[in-house]
Amino acid sequence: MEITQNPSFQKASFFSRAIAYLIDQLLVSMTTVFFVSSLNNLGYIEEKNLMYVANIVSFIFLTIYNSAFLYTYGATFGKKWMHMRVIIPSSEKLPFNKILLRESIGKFVSGFPANIGYLYCLIDPQQQTWHDRMVGSYVIALDKEGNPISDTIESDHKPTQKGKLLFGILLFINIIVIIAFMTISSLK
Repeated sequence: MEITQNPSFQKASFFSRAIAYLIDQLLVSMTTVFFVSSLNNLGYIEEKNLMYVANIVSFIFLTIYNSAFLYTYGATFGKKWMHMRVIIPSSEKLPFNKILLRESIGKFVSGFPANIGYLYCLIDPQQQTWHDRMVGSYVIALDKEGNPISDTIESDHKPTQKGKLLFGILLFINIIVIIAFMTISSLK
């Protein structure tokens, strides 16, 4: 698959990406819970450190899972299920160093603060998240046979009023949740 400098393929929608993300999170979360529970049952983790260890293990597992799938297939299981692929212009296969940067530091930055880097694709002209922009990747839609869908409009995506409104609402909800957690934590 030869890709031009400005891909004229249909970009994956925010909702498709969100569903793929949830599928991948579910798979990794189940693995993390099993692994951390096993360590806890064997006495390797103190109860007071359980959540910290679970978060660190989850981050490591997600980075390994996402990086391995992207390097091998160009998509995670969730993205394959939702008919998407991650690409970099002028490259058939994503270089491993860019995958690792995208999936570790890039996704950490996108998730902090308040997932604004993930939500950014709602208002970005190329529908890129912060971790996509960091390495120059795009998430494109595929047809049922796994071929990229050509974009009928070769211009940049123009964020709609609905997209901007959804970005604002989701950002507001994330900030409220963070404030609520900080408030609850300070009461303990």
